[in-house]
Amino acid sequence: MTIIQRRTFYGHMGSAGELVEISKAFFAAIAGSGVTYPIRILTDHQSGRTDRVVYEMEVPSMAAIDELMQSLGENEELGAALGALETRLNKLITHAEVEHWQIAD
Repeated sequence: MTIIQRRTFYGHMGSAGELVEISKAFFAAIAGSGVTYPIRILTDHQSGRTDRVVYEMEVPSMAAIDELMQSLGENEELGAALGALETRLNKLITHAEVEHWQIAD
């Protein structure tokens, strides 16, 4: 059962560009630790709420998400780098949503 985890960040006015850059750095750090799940970052073009950035990660199961989070937490150096990026991200967003979609095969 393939799962798409979708996180939507709603940023302060004018913050979308920086949200994208932080997201790219976040995923580059994760990829550097050997994670190979397909990931994409999406922005919308003048529709809905402004400064909305979405990322999607495709994983084989919900258990894979839990395993990924646990493995990231066990790497102290990576955890520190991701924590610093998360701190920057938190200053830019007003709120976020997470969805888990099952792909109907």
